[in-house]
Amino acid sequence: MRALIISVLVCFCGLSSQAQDRVRVLNADLNSYKPKENRARVLMGNVKIEHKGALLFCDTALFYQEENLAKAFGHVQINQADTLNVYGDTIFYEGNTRVATVFGNVKLVDDNSILRSPSLVYKLDSNVAYYDKGGFMYDSETGDTLVSDVGTYYGNQKLMDFRGNVYYRSSDYLIESDHMQYDSKNNKVIFQGPTTITSDNGDVIKCEKGWYDVENDVSNFSGNGEIINEDQNIKGDSIIYDRLKGQGEIFGNMIVVDTASDFVVTGEYGKIDQKTGDYLITGDPVFQKFEEDDTLWLKADTLFAQFDSSTKENTIQAYFNVRFINSSMTGKCDSMYYSEKDSVLEMYSDPIVWKDSSQLSGDTIIMSVYKGDIDHIWILDKAFLISMADSVGFNQVSGKRMKGLFTKNELNRMYVYGNGQTIYYAENDEDGYLGMDKSVCTDIRIEMEDADIKEIVFIKKPESVLYPMDQIKEEDRLLKGFQWDWELSKAIQAEFGVIETDVTHR
Repeated sequence: MRALIISVLVCFCGLSSQAQDRVRVLNADLNSYKPKENRARVLMGNVKIEHKGALLFCDTALFYQEENLAKAFGHVQINQADTLNVYGDTIFYEGNTRVATVFGNVKLVDDNSILRSPSLVYKLDSNVAYYDKGGFMYDSETGDTLVSDVGTYYGNQKLMDFRGNVYYRSSDYLIESDHMQYDSKNNKVIFQGPTTITSDNGDVIKCEKGWYDVENDVSNFSGNGEIINEDQNIKGDSIIYDRLKGQGEIFGNMIVVDTASDFVVTGEYGKIDQKTGDYLITGDPVFQKFEEDDTLWLKADTLFAQFDSSTKENTIQAYFNVRFINSSMTGKCDSMYYSEKDSVLEMYSDPIVWKDSSQLSGDTIIMSVYKGDIDHIWILDKAFLISMADSVGFNQVSGKRMKGLFTKNELNRMYVYGNGQTIYYAENDEDGYLGMDKSVCTDIRIEMEDADIKEIVFIKKPESVLYPMDQIKEEDRLLKGFQWDWELSKAIQAEFGVIETDVTHR
């Protein structure tokens, strides 16, 4: 196609001349002139006309010597530089205005390139050629074709402009556009209007503006750029895309919809690798993962995702100021790792999880998820469990490590391993409180109900003190390391647009 576009320029460059240059007749079998009847000289049979190096052949011609004008009919052919030929039924060539117009079955041939159109006009003064009755271009070597209603070639800029129902077909993709340009100097296709590119593998690219580097197979799509394939739909204000490598960068209002693994991620900047399944998203990224009856929402400063096309599973890494929420819990940490393959979610650097009216925290939290439900949770180092005991205070458990067991996303049992400490408000049968039990025990089991502590079982002999309610000192009410961050959980819920009914005395 590049050779075809360049051929248009080469064809007409040889026709340039100053106004004083004259059109010359080189040959005609019959050359007649009747000045009283017609100002035109009639040329018939093997007509050959020359002007500034371009040769015009035809069966019949009217040559107006004073006007410096030639009208040629029948098997019209323009030959330039031996290799390029333009054919048609009729041609008008005005030497003074330097305009050549070809009518009827127009065909331009240059090596492997062919252009067909009902008519073609070339203005030599501005080095511009155009057709406005529809045109068809074909490269016999590559098989590339282009069709448009209107085509204009700007020779000085080596730029071809196509408008109206533009269709460019290569060996492996189709471009449909309302307005498209071809920069032959840089071998680049430029999109100036709504454009759709469809690859033979089913991938679709849409944009309103942009360009495509034909030689390097690299594109820049702007104005609602969009890439659609079997598994993903990628949108952004601007997209730079390397089709051969399957790599792209998205700038502004990025949206990735992954239908294969049911997630959506948004942000201001993204980098993708379709062959490896890698995503890097920054600029207030938001990740949504859809389960059967739930949605996980995740925010962070930076998100990195890997998609395994063979297993259809994702690995998500989130860095800095991580917040997440679903229907059963809210959480925050500084970095997070989640693997669908292993069904494991790991939280690092001061992680906190809020579950109903309970708060879990530690140095590291690891959750095992099965079919969208939490199976168990590990809290490693400085493990802490807090739950409200109505208005009297907080039930608390701390230890070196904790393990929690879940049933249908409900926390029903906790185990403490090492350095166990508890504060527990013991209830009596009249829904009152006997007092506050403060105990130390290496290993502990805690029974939970609706995320509240209902029973504490000391596996080894504990050291315990029961304080009557009226004898509890303020300094004894909290274990070392206690930090209640319920307002933070509410702020995270508000950030995600979640409104929950407040639990009494939270």
